[in-house]
Amino acid sequence: MTPLLLSALVAPGLGQIYRREFLKGILILCCCLVGFIWLFVDLCSFVLSSIQNTPLLPSDDLVERTVEIRRSFSVWDLKGPVFLILGSYLWGVIDILWGSRKKKSAELQGPGEQDNCHSERM
Repeated sequence: MTPLLLSALVAPGLGQIYRREFLKGILILCCCLVGFIWLFVDLCSFVLSSIQNTPLLPSDDLVERTVEIRRSFSVWDLKGPVFLILGSYLWGVIDILWGSRKKKSAELQGPGEQDNCHSERM
């Protein structure tokens, strides 16, 4: 239960690191961090472009500029970083759930049955 809580509530990938799957955990964590940085850069560029050349006093230019900015910016412009963040989050949580499910089924089979299945494959 601890890996699931780490991946779901703290940060994606920490549950994998807790289960000693370091490469997978670091990859999921890096994907999520890249998504957040990408989202931050996109939002900062939007804010900076909106305040550039803006008059200090309210006027008709300010209203026109605001309308122009609202038309040029869409939430759909943020689809890349949002999908990357959500995808890495879901990947981390589903992987934790899938791994714990495989672990439970292996424990139910017992160690002797796993060795027999392994020797039959070879």
